[in-house]
Amino acid sequence: MASYRDILQLSDLRSLTTYCLGLLIIIMYAKDKFNMPTYDKETVGPFAQLPPQSLTIDSRYQWGRTVYVLLLAALYTAISIIGPTIFDSDQSNANQSKLGLVASAQTWQVAAATFLISTGAARDDSLLGRIELFIRQYAHKVAYIPGAVSDLAFSLRNFKVGSWLLNDPSIDGAKLIERRSSLVALVGEERLKKFEQNPDLDDEATAFLRANILFLTLSQIFNKSPGISNPRLDSLTDLPENRDAFERLQNNQRNLLAKIGSPDNKQEKEGPDHLYADIQRFAREISLTIAVLLSRTARNGNDLAHRLDELGFPSVYANNRSDHVGYVFLVSAFILSGAIFSGLFLLAPMLSRTVGVDWTNRYLLSGLLTILTGLLIYIVTFRVLDYSRDKLLDAQAWKETLESYSTVALSSSALSSVICVVSATLILALFNWLQYVVFNPMSFISFVLLNTIIAAVGTAFGILYFRQAARLPRSRLSFLAALFNGTAFAHACLAALVVGLLNTVSYSYQVSTSPKEIYNRIMADFAALQPIIESKPADTKAVYSILSPSDLKPISRNLNKLGKLLNVNPDQAEIQLKEVSAICISLHNKFDAQSKSGVGDDGDGSTQLFEDPKDCTLGSLLSSYSVSNRLPTTGSTDIAVQQQVATSRNEGLFSSFVFSLPQLYASIRATKGHGGSGIVEYQIWIFPTIVAFTVALGFGIGCRHWRAWWLYNEAYRVDGNGQKLREFLLRAYGNELDFDKCLVFPISSLGNLTPLEAIRYEDYCVRLFAKVQRRQIEWIDCGGDKASGSERTQLHAVTA
Repeated sequence: MASYRDILQLSDLRSLTTYCLGLLIIIMYAKDKFNMPTYDKETVGPFAQLPPQSLTIDSRYQWGRTVYVLLLAALYTAISIIGPTIFDSDQSNANQSKLGLVASAQTWQVAAATFLISTGAARDDSLLGRIELFIRQYAHKVAYIPGAVSDLAFSLRNFKVGSWLLNDPSIDGAKLIERRSSLVALVGEERLKKFEQNPDLDDEATAFLRANILFLTLSQIFNKSPGISNPRLDSLTDLPENRDAFERLQNNQRNLLAKIGSPDNKQEKEGPDHLYADIQRFAREISLTIAVLLSRTARNGNDLAHRLDELGFPSVYANNRSDHVGYVFLVSAFILSGAIFSGLFLLAPMLSRTVGVDWTNRYLLSGLLTILTGLLIYIVTFRVLDYSRDKLLDAQAWKETLESYSTVALSSSALSSVICVVSATLILALFNWLQYVVFNPMSFISFVLLNTIIAAVGTAFGILYFRQAARLPRSRLSFLAALFNGTAFAHACLAALVVGLLNTVSYSYQVSTSPKEIYNRIMADFAALQPIIESKPADTKAVYSILSPSDLKPISRNLNKLGKLLNVNPDQAEIQLKEVSAICISLHNKFDAQSKSGVGDDGDGSTQLFEDPKDCTLGSLLSSYSVSNRLPTTGSTDIAVQQQVATSRNEGLFSSFVFSLPQLYASIRATKGHGGSGIVEYQIWIFPTIVAFTVALGFGIGCRHWRAWWLYNEAYRVDGNGQKLREFLLRAYGNELDFDKCLVFPISSLGNLTPLEAIRYEDYCVRLFAKVQRRQIEWIDCGGDKASGSERTQLHAVTA
């Protein structure tokens, strides 16, 4: 017959089995779910219905799917930990009912798996579906889905026409002549000669030539030209749907050629952006088609580069935002520096006696957890906000308006809070620190509320930092100027105030309610112990059996008197402490008097119950007490097993009663501010306020400065869109404009984005260039003196 120890091990095995089964179900589900698209039609044009596996290289797809599975597994694990840890009603009686806790853990594991499967099965636009959708979108982005296709397409439609047509060193002169002849057949000799006369010009005519070069390349792919054709590519081009797409692009090329060749150019009458936008739209569809075909046939990055060489694009710029990783790293480093600086205030009380704070390992750990929580909140908030806002900018759905601000702030702050809670749960549970942060439903709610409020404040100011970065003049981009950021200081002060108030209110509430809650738990334990002790326990070696029925009466009197004091005279802390001490002293004296009997002895002769009974400081006996130390041996009879189970349950009940007495003593002391040399005040609100201030300040300075640095990288890159904008401004407006001031000028027709930010996002960039070429933007207050009788400003010349 199985012993009680075997039963507990079997119960643990069942819990582990339930967890593994739930994890297996999630993994199997996630592998199929990851291949469902998260992008819209505008992202990959006619290939929006293709599965994600067709829109990236195989190695990247496998890595993205791994990230997706790990994120879902982490969320599942966090829910499985939070449930039994936080929401079990009586954690103090854990030893009393271990089987019940195991069953509760199994329930939460099943509930967590069901919840995640439900979110995946729900529609992507539903509340539950959005949780899984965000995780899948992030994993797709990690796998460059559809980034691998869209970035490659972007690079293809922005290559240098001159390098392909006039001076490609990878081919001989005969091949160049052949290329030119093929292009003349598409666009005509006259257009080609105009470009050859001024190859550095990049206008609508050049954009049209570039689009037709891509169309010529696509024609070679579908016509299976020698040197380009291969079995995998040929199988794709033979598919009816791909043939239909190619024929549609052929019709688009003819229609666009007719529009450009029209003598009255009707596109000018249809709108300022129409002609240039049509050219870019045509180039976008062709480049996406080529990128999809190459991605579906390339095995890895080297294979893809080889195919691009064969097509005549050996030096395509693969990612126009490759410095984005550096920008994210630098902002995160600034947030980390704020956390490190706050750590000095954690160590200062230990090094200086003048502070008057008696620091202990427990409070040191609490301080470290405060720093870790603050660091996690701001790093997650920054990453979520940056991702969410960039996603809207890529889709041309962002505007510098209150509506956009509020939408992103609400969604990002809520998402950041969820990610922070899940991440903190996993990290704290890994090091067995979760009990110091959340230990009951109220503490968990406070933890979530604090994360949500701080994330909301950080997100709101983060939007403001991004706006300021896009409007920051280049002259103020220095690091020294970044340190004097008034907005960041205001944010830091507000964050410190919020954290200080929330911690103070939460602590005050806990202090005012904790004594009664602990007292009620003690009374429940004592009421359960009374009939057990009065029935004279059969096991005289049990710890609780040392008490006799006569010992219960003084304890009962002290407890009843304490209850009246807590309800009628809650401010009389000194009298309440005496009643608690009286209980601890009576218990300690009883054990001390019976020390020679060996009752409760674990073999080392130690029966000390309280180290200091007056202050209810626990001794060595129950501080190291464990139910598992008193389990029966294998081979016990059924009756013996039942008796031992009952004894272990009763001992757990008694240990819960004794452990609660020091907690009650400490909570009553806290109501009178007897925290111990200022350590409570420092731990509760002073140090968290310092952490909130320094980390928020690092977040604010880093966000604005390094985003501005990232934006200016594109504006002044030699082959970037900033230089193209400079050329367009010079041709359209002449020597009228100050380029640096134009970069930070908000344009209402672009949703009040500045050109500095617009050139980082392709669709906004296309619209900006089209408006500049047609002189549709009046650059108000960009330099010079106002001309008389006009709202338009006379502007300075462009500086090289």
